[in-house]
Amino acid sequence: MNIICSGVERTMWLIAKTKPNQEKRAQVNLENQNFTVFLPYIERKTFKKSSWVSGKELLFHGYIFIGIGDNGHNISKINNTIGVSKLLVDYLSHSAQVVPENIISEIRMRIKVSSNHLDDIKMNDKLQITNGSQNSLSAIFIEKCTHNRSKVLINILNSQREVIISNSDLQLSL
Repeated sequence: MNIICSGVERTMWLIAKTKPNQEKRAQVNLENQNFTVFLPYIERKTFKKSSWVSGKELLFHGYIFIGIGDNGHNISKINNTIGVSKLLVDYLSHSAQVVPENIISEIRMRIKVSSNHLDDIKMNDKLQITNGSQNSLSAIFIEKCTHNRSKVLINILNSQREVIISNSDLQLSL
């Protein structure tokens, strides 16, 4: 199912609900059936056992995007794929729920921006401090001081303080 728009071929994307914690398994099995699969991850720091740990986190837990092209895909095989619970369908037309290519492109762009860390941050964006003595605090971005450090506003004991912190110790809050 491709749409040709001004000479450019575009893939149609479907959404499938996966079985609990089987997104990666569904991805492998769908790729084995020659489907194009998009399973978006973001880089996040999480607080575990009194320290911050970097790792990848699924952006949409329990869902996977499946690209349908001119390969003669039989989309009825998706529901019978190991790891997939069901293909999402429009309840009025009973046809597969389609996601436009521009939305998938936007998700990919935002993942790329978030992996570039604080490159496109703006004043008053909410941040999480992930290292140092203030590692459990939230902050509000004020300005970049240097390439590696930023000035943020934190709230300590009902008093707001401006603090300069290394960019590697900050992450955007979701």
